[in-house]
Amino acid sequence: MCKMILHSIRHFVLLFLLFFGVNLKSQNYFPYYESYNNIEEIIVKEEFQKADSLFEKLFIDYEPPFANHVLVALQISILAENYEHSKELFEKAIIKGVQLHCLKEIGVIEKVPNKIMSYIELNYYKLRQQYINNIDTALRKIIYIRYKYEQANKRDQNLKYGIFEKNTLLLKEFCNEKGYFPGEKHIGINGSIDLYAVDNCHIESTYAHMTLLHYSCPFSTLEEELYEALKRGEIYPRVFGRIYNYEKYCKIKSKGRYANPYFYTKQLPKYDFNLFAYRFRNSDIDKVNADRKRFGIGKYENDAKIKKIEEKYNIRIRFVKG
Repeated sequence: MCKMILHSIRHFVLLFLLFFGVNLKSQNYFPYYESYNNIEEIIVKEEFQKADSLFEKLFIDYEPPFANHVLVALQISILAENYEHSKELFEKAIIKGVQLHCLKEIGVIEKVPNKIMSYIELNYYKLRQQYINNIDTALRKIIYIRYKYEQANKRDQNLKYGIFEKNTLLLKEFCNEKGYFPGEKHIGINGSIDLYAVDNCHIESTYAHMTLLHYSCPFSTLEEELYEALKRGEIYPRVFGRIYNYEKYCKIKSKGRYANPYFYTKQLPKYDFNLFAYRFRNSDIDKVNADRKRFGIGKYENDAKIKKIEEKYNIRIRFVKG
């Protein structure tokens, strides 16, 4: 009975926001990131019922900005045996772009009652269509084509740097003109340009952020735009950290025979995230956690704990590298 009341409250709140014109996209997502990271700390303690309850509250307060966050909440609801919540999160994950075969690849999904799986399979294409209707497919196609052009020319020393720089500057121009970063919220998650095709299961941001990992000065070029995108829930915190680490690495490697001529002289701020990218590690974990917290990334010591939880319960929490 309590769960039914909670679901009713959630639907009422969403209708209220829509009716009175509250723009969820304008929300500041930094408190959301803090709450999400706090739930991760509860997950590593294996307090799944508590984590599930907190996810329910968090997703009332905020529209979850990333498909992988919905997938984590879905798996925790299954471990908590709150299958009514699982059903709701299944629907939300598909509306966020996750394909049914990708959901079934996650081991813990097999615990879901057949009745719920049958319902999801029956309604899958209707939910998938909602995802397609919610994103800007024309913009997705433009960014996808430009990304593929980068890929096709990445080994051409005479062309690649100019292509990478142009695409990065176009992203900056787009952010300033439209007022948003073309991330998952606007163009969907990575995948084929054919949105009806059975696709890969890369549940991680978009081709827009992949473009920034090709250019040597992504953070210097879009520092303000990336921060604002992070604030609006348009770029995943770990992706933000990865883009920063990539430029730091490229600046170190910029001297010598294969130096990239496209470098800004802007001094990078000194952050330490201790993410996987390019082996940057700071032994001062307090400094690392302070920098992580500033940009919505969870505590460093939880990364290793999460890997153990993933293995123990046959779940996936980390969908984004880093």
